[in-house]
Amino acid sequence: LVYLRLLSLVQNAAAACMVNNVTASEFADKVKHVTYDANEDRLVCTYRACYHTQITGCSNVDCQGPSSCWKATIVQAAAVNCAMENACLEAKISSPGGSVNCQGNYACYLAEIDATSSSASESTDDDDDDDDDSSSLVTCNGYRSCYSTLGTWPMSVKASKVICDTGHACENIKITTSCLLCSADHSCEYKCQTTADGSSWTACSEASSDSC
Repeated sequence: LVYLRLLSLVQNAAAACMVNNVTASEFADKVKHVTYDANEDRLVCTYRACYHTQITGCSNVDCQGPSSCWKATIVQAAAVNCAMENACLEAKISSPGGSVNCQGNYACYLAEIDATSSSASESTDDDDDDDDDSSSLVTCNGYRSCYSTLGTWPMSVKASKVICDTGHACENIKITTSCLLCSADHSCEYKCQTTADGSSWTACSEASSDSC
């Protein structure tokens, strides 16, 4: 019985929402402009509160201020919301089978975003049944919300579905997806390239679908 309790504690700790190797609750208590809601497992960062942090195991991460998650590494999050200008500037975001919302001008500028599931990204099998990644979604909704400077290595976005929802939302980026929606005029511009399998690249404007 003692062993089972210890095992449970270890499993719960492994799944806990952590920031820089401390619990999100502890981090929020010590750092201004950070809150944590345990009921929703939601970490909220404003201003530059989560600059250059390592955030792991949180169901929801909300970056709600300018540069609030600048250079942060966000791992194993079901939903990430980058809600203001430069909120997730140069961030590295992994949301396996989840969603990432870049909602603001330059919200995810120079970020690296991977919402694909582990099995989908690592599998080499021909059978796709175990690699169902249909739930993963990245939305770029803001002027240059998903953008990297021309002349630099393009930022990458990976998800089963990617929506570029505002004019010039997706510029100079590489998108790996089976469904791309460029739903506004000029929403996929300048060296925006897409591929479904990671091998051959096509201009986003040519690969975009009306619905998928």
